[in-house]
Amino acid sequence: MRSHQRMPTVFSLSMLDVLCCGLGAVIFLMILYSWDARRQSHALAAARARIEKTSEDLGAKERSLASIEDELRATRAALVNAEAMLKRAQNELASARQINAELASKLGEAEVELSRRAQRLVGAEAERSRLERALALKLEEQSATQVELASVLQSLQRERRQRAAAEELADLVPELRNQLGAIERRARQMEIAAAEQRRTLMSLQERLAAAEKERGELALQAADLPKLREQLATASRRLQVLDANLTTAEKARSEALARASALEKQADTAREEVRILRAQLSEKEASAGDLKRKLVEAEGRFAGIDLSGKRVVLLVDMSGSMGLSQGDRADPNKWPEVCRTVGQVLGSLNQAEQFQLIVFSDRLLQPLGRPGDWLVYDPNRSPKEVQDALLQIKPTGDTNLYMGLEAAFRFKAQGLDTIYLFSDGLPNTGPGLPDPPPRDETALANALGKFLRDRLNNQWNAGASKVRIHSIGFFYDSPNLGAFLWTLSRENGGSFVGMNRP
Repeated sequence: MRSHQRMPTVFSLSMLDVLCCGLGAVIFLMILYSWDARRQSHALAAARARIEKTSEDLGAKERSLASIEDELRATRAALVNAEAMLKRAQNELASARQINAELASKLGEAEVELSRRAQRLVGAEAERSRLERALALKLEEQSATQVELASVLQSLQRERRQRAAAEELADLVPELRNQLGAIERRARQMEIAAAEQRRTLMSLQERLAAAEKERGELALQAADLPKLREQLATASRRLQVLDANLTTAEKARSEALARASALEKQADTAREEVRILRAQLSEKEASAGDLKRKLVEAEGRFAGIDLSGKRVVLLVDMSGSMGLSQGDRADPNKWPEVCRTVGQVLGSLNQAEQFQLIVFSDRLLQPLGRPGDWLVYDPNRSPKEVQDALLQIKPTGDTNLYMGLEAAFRFKAQGLDTIYLFSDGLPNTGPGLPDPPPRDETALANALGKFLRDRLNNQWNAGASKVRIHSIGFFYDSPNLGAFLWTLSRENGGSFVGMNRP
């Protein structure tokens, strides 16, 4: 393994001027980005305070809305109960009105029937009086007839006695016989009339009994009439109570409807306020998200390196010097620090979508596999995978930066937009050396670097759409490395930062 970049014997003033300008620019950018990071941090704190205040307001409004909705549900339940009570009252009122109507109808019919039967009773009483008088007359006539019949019988007996006495009176026999026949016919007629009078008397007695029975029924109905009137009065009072209950239920229903309407309006107002607060919260969260991204970007910059890019190649130097410091002295902390820094840089790329890890010395490795293909970037998983994979590698070999950049630019056809180069030394092997190659290490590095820059500017990265190359130099021993990486990054739209020795 060749020794890396020893301090040249002659240090030119032009090189010192370039270094001073570069360091001044780096310090200025560090101060600028530090100020910007503090400003973004203050803005983010203020945005968080506003979000917390809006969240509290939103929570209060949501609790108020929940309370209003609970009250609205209770009012709706009360309204349902009131409507049920109103319906029951209306049903009871309709039933009572129907019963009242039926009772009134029955009462009317009873009064009409009572009036009709009273008239019939009056007629029956008159008929009874007439029949009683007729009966009395018939009885008188019967008595007279019986008296007359008795008289006739007595006369007949006398006639018979006389007949016996006057039989000898022959000349009087025919006449007496005629008189006797007439008397007998008269007696038979009187017996027939008496039988007819008896039948008439029995008919009159039957009619009188029927009239008495009807009179008793009318008396019973007249006795039931007060009871019907009392039932009607009770139904009327019940009807008045139901009317009052119906009025109360309708009033309660109207009040519940009014309360429900007011609560609906309050709920609509609260919902609108919640919607506005949520919109404001979303806006403030989006603003806070922007501030967070800006803060991450500001905090994630390595003294002026803009951590951006969607398709990124991490190009890591794994030459032997990455495990050394101060010349050829082994440094067990240098390579782990390089691995940690590579993982930190990758974890700060908030726009990254795809990436690939390429390590180089005098050979190439792609520790994560899938050579020539992109890997999907996962901010929670990819940085640790990269760091763990690098820690498995032991730095060894020369620095063939040409081979590393050539492998990285093969991804340009697949959308490569940014390269992050991690190295601690100038190239010391690769194409572009004259024949014979220079023996001086500085001249060797200058020749290799010039050839590499020409290849970048004229072939690999020619044109308007350049791939940005950012460089991170690790506590290098030669100031020439800083000048080379700074120039390389500046010519390819990137930035350079030098990591201090821990």
